[in-house]
Amino acid sequence: FYSFGLNGSSQPRISPHASFVWANEKWSISSWISGSYSSNKNHNSGYSTSFVANDTTDQLDTSTFQRYTSEGRNKNWSGNISLNMHYSPDSLNSLSFWMMSMLSGGKSSSLEQRLRREYFLNEDNFYTTDRNSGIKGVWVGFGTWYTHLFNNQGHNIMVSLNGNITTNASSSDYVRKYILGTDLSKDKSTRGSSKSYDFVAGVDYSVPYSKNGEISVGLNAAVNWG
Repeated sequence: FYSFGLNGSSQPRISPHASFVWANEKWSISSWISGSYSSNKNHNSGYSTSFVANDTTDQLDTSTFQRYTSEGRNKNWSGNISLNMHYSPDSLNSLSFWMMSMLSGGKSSSLEQRLRREYFLNEDNFYTTDRNSGIKGVWVGFGTWYTHLFNNQGHNIMVSLNGNITTNASSSDYVRKYILGTDLSKDKSTRGSSKSYDFVAGVDYSVPYSKNGEISVGLNAAVNWG
């Protein structure tokens, strides 16, 4: 059995997805995959005026006037995939496995133009500010476990292993350029990244001592860093 579909909007945004399922007497397999992408633009403009009190005339004098326009764009994407498998060769043994991965990212950019007029200094400043940033992330998780039944009365042992890996990265660039006025042009860039790892292994042993109870013993070990 399989299925697929597609969602969308005028933002624009698009989100495809698909799934698959198969099984027989011993095996069962299922998987899922999906993704999304969106993009949007924005435009802003405005102005502001600052005043100071004039002690001589008891009125307000204009000190600063600013006018700005800006345009920005944002793009975002993500994806998911999962897989599940189960195998039972007989009624006393079973083996299962799962895996999932999620990816995401985005980019953002904007360009602003700003005019700043200082009346007391009799000075005009006109500059542009260019900003660009991005982010990426990946998460991968998995797990497997094996179960053996010694009989049909609850005597069993299970061995398992689970883990996940996470990575992230980001970037940011900032550029200010003066076209008119005081030369205070400024450039700034930052970069960052991180990784983490987590793993857990375990063994669980259960044996019933009566119809109403059982004794269970387990051992787990965990490792993580990042």
